[in-house]
Amino acid sequence: MSEKIAAYADSLGLPTTQAGQIEALRVAGVPREAILPSLEDDSRIPAYCLKPIEAAQGGGEDPDPEDPEDPEDPLPPEAFAAEDWSVADTETGFQVTIVSLPEDNGEAITAVEYKVDDGAWTDAGVTSGAFDVAVVPGEYQVALRAVNSAGAGETSDLKPVTVVAPDPEEPEDPTAPLAFENADWTLAATPSGFSITIVSLPEDGGSAIQGVEYQVDTEDWVNLNSLESGEVTADPGEYQVRIRCFNSVGNSPDSEYKAVTVEVA
Repeated sequence: MSEKIAAYADSLGLPTTQAGQIEALRVAGVPREAILPSLEDDSRIPAYCLKPIEAAQGGGEDPDPEDPEDPEDPLPPEAFAAEDWSVADTETGFQVTIVSLPEDNGEAITAVEYKVDDGAWTDAGVTSGAFDVAVVPGEYQVALRAVNSAGAGETSDLKPVTVVAPDPEEPEDPTAPLAFENADWTLAATPSGFSITIVSLPEDGGSAIQGVEYQVDTEDWVNLNSLESGEVTADPGEYQVRIRCFNSVGNSPDSEYKAVTVEVA
């Protein structure tokens, strides 16, 4: 009786009897007409039927090819190195510049996160270049980490940044007001002379406008005594009138002349 057949039958837990051997051959796929002769001479068993028998004895080749090794599970990225990024203060907080990304361990980096002191991790919104973070003046510790499909990578070493409050801007010295534009005032005749109406005041130069003056032809300047309107008494005739305003610094430039005709009442 074939040793190979006996071993195969034993590997299947079948009795080492002739009936058991027949069953073993049937299970192995040996054609019926080859079973009985094969009980004495396994050389008559087709080669494809011996493979499972030989495999059971530890010899020959496994009928199924070896499965390829399963790929390793992806890993999160490595930590940012010190030279991979920088941080600097700005007028409103600080700016982080990503110089280069760390090793991604085979999975593309999809996000970069930052953390300030013991705060929560926040998506930077970029994976390259620079991004700004608004904070109040103070001293901070900033960390970065990269993220891929396997998760967040290790935290970088902390980098300090000091945000300093900007110096308050010194107010510029005030100047005299600007000149009245033609649209800023109107001139109209009245039964007793003419009226001046201020539609809008010009820029005050940083010091409040204190008054408005008018000039008729080349006479002296006269205070209108109002920032809104005023009545001027005049004899019948034609007049050229212009105005100006003043603040604590001085007088504005003169406006252009406007003409008015006062009729006989």
